Amino acid sequence: MRENELAARAKKGFRPRTTVAGKGTAPNLIKDLEPSGVDQIWVSDITYVATVEGWLYLAVILDLFSRKVVGWKLGENIGSRTGRDSAGKCAHDGARPDPGLYFHSDRGSQYSSQAVRKPLSVIGANLSMSAQGKLL
Repeated sequence: MRENELAARAKKGFRPRTTVAGKGTAPNLIKDLEPSGVDQIWVSDITYVATVEGWLYLAVILDLFSRKVVGWKLGENIGSRTGRDSAGKCAHDGARPDPGLYFHSDRGSQYSSQAVRKPLSVIGANLSMSAQGKLL
């Protein structure tokens, strides 16, 4: 190979995707807001965790004021179910925010799906999404 000036291509490491652009995104409603108490702004994202048995996806919802976890879901795939289950669990378990809560996420298909929007609308939450390529 060296004599012929050839080189093997290095294999790229596998990195699971956590965001696939979704349709029906929402505007960024929290860009200029600063929470003054709990249950005003919740933020959520999905990440992946390597385990001995393979990749797991973790969806976490944090209260932006207290930085406490208000909901989470661990799943084997990244479909809208992971985001939906974490949002739905928050909406129906323990956390009882007043209507008008801002629920902020990225523009991933998990968060733009009706499966996530429905439980949020039940509790009167406003869906907010980051601009493309932005964190908040």
